[in-house]
Amino acid sequence: IDEDAVDSSLIEKEKEIYRDQLVQEGKPAQVIDKIIEGKVRKYYSTICLLKQNYIKNDKITIQDYLEELIAKIGESVKVKNFSRFQIGG
Repeated sequence: IDEDAVDSSLIEKEKEIYRDQLVQEGKPAQVIDKIIEGKVRKYYSTICLLKQNYIKNDKITIQDYLEELIAKIGESVKVKNFSRFQIGG
């Protein structure tokens, strides 16, 4: 659902992969950490529901939409779980 729910070992593994790729590309050592940070944020946006773009308005995330909804209705809203279905192959 969010970054807190992601296993830290998965993120560390992704960072290692990114670091190896950047070293092979010959990127300077001083910028590698910044690039990795950006890649991890992008990775979160693909695997964390609240970081994904809202389907009806792709300029905001699900988290942004929930914050707008909370402000509008004045009630707390929290996503506790979700299911993903895939149809076909």
